[in-house]
Amino acid sequence: MPKRHKSKSQYEDDRTEILRYLNACGLQPVTPRSIVIFLDDCLRPVSAQGVDFHLKYLGDKGWVELGVEKVLGEEERIDWARITAQGVDEFDRRAQALGEVR
Repeated sequence: MPKRHKSKSQYEDDRTEILRYLNACGLQPVTPRSIVIFLDDCLRPVSAQGVDFHLKYLGDKGWVELGVEKVLGEEERIDWARITAQGVDEFDRRAQALGEVR
């Protein structure tokens, strides 16, 4: 089966759903695996590598805090993520743009 590439708006929709989940979890750290399961439940399937990509992007923006494990000679691994205050503000902005009542 050929691999489909998502559009930029689909990537942003995935990131909005990730922020939604992290916002619902509050300050409780969550694993990338639980995010994959949540997105599957939302009918927005994203691979584990895709979730890591989105989390790194959101972390670079300052919207999520990442717990990263670094092992010498191996690629760093994201163990957990949680939303920051800036991430809550960004999620609220996105929700308002979508017309959601908060």
